[in-house]
Amino acid sequence: MTVKKINNEEGLTLIELILAITIFSLIILALNSFFISFYNNWRDSNIDSQIIEDLNFAENMLSRDIREAIKPAEDIRPIEVESDGKSFNVYRILSDPNKIYDIKYEILNDKLFRKVREFSTGHNLAWEKSTLILEDLEGASIFEDIGEPGTIPRLIRVVLVIERETRVEELKFTAMSRSRGN
Repeated sequence: MTVKKINNEEGLTLIELILAITIFSLIILALNSFFISFYNNWRDSNIDSQIIEDLNFAENMLSRDIREAIKPAEDIRPIEVESDGKSFNVYRILSDPNKIYDIKYEILNDKLFRKVREFSTGHNLAWEKSTLILEDLEGASIFEDIGEPGTIPRLIRVVLVIERETRVEELKFTAMSRSRGN
């Protein structure tokens, strides 16, 4: 029996197969690294955007309420900041021009809440509505009345520090009431 040698063999040798698998694996690793990097950048950008959006929302709510504060009664100031700097009350007119509302901003458990109730001099009414304004606050967040005693407008300094994942952002602003009286 004689062995015939075929010159035109088809197929891959073991070395060619190992080389093809190695090249394919390198391409997959490169694509995987690209997609992981792309996803991490997208996630970081999304977190940054959400933090900025949340801080802008909080600033708009706070500054609007402070600006539109009014004096509800002769012996009550339009804005009253608590001594611990973690809450303040502001009095203003909302949707019904015949009613004055008591609005309380309060930092509780690293969250900023806005509570609303109708103003009453005789007795404290229950809070009608409580809205979560901002989450993930750090202990450094404060409200401070920096206006001169006896001056007509009130100046309120707001410092909000938010921490999400590895990011820490700080919002500082001062808002002035347009109210008459101290």
